[in-house]
Amino acid sequence: MLTLQEQLDMEIRQNGESDPLVQMLRNQIAAEKSGKTLEELYLTGSVKKQPSQIEQDHVLDLLRHFNMPVTRENYLDLAYPEGLPEDWGAEGEAGLPKEIRKI
Repeated sequence: MLTLQEQLDMEIRQNGESDPLVQMLRNQIAAEKSGKTLEELYLTGSVKKQPSQIEQDHVLDLLRHFNMPVTRENYLDLAYPEGLPEDWGAEGEAGLPKEIRKI
């Protein structure tokens, strides 16, 4: 499997700097470097969602773009590379796409 940086480099070569997946990968790399989840960075305002992307689920976009099965495990591995937050519960679960929620 490619690293996030390798995926970013490939995405830039294939689709250019302005591609939404490029920004998503950059945000994910920033999250890893900061020790926070991508969601935490969005909530704190460290990274911004582009207005046209507010309704999109970028983790699902990445899974589909790289032809990875849309499974709970793949989704959570990409969204939370360091593991689920300690306070994960019904609220965290509700934020997942319907097709992979446990509840």
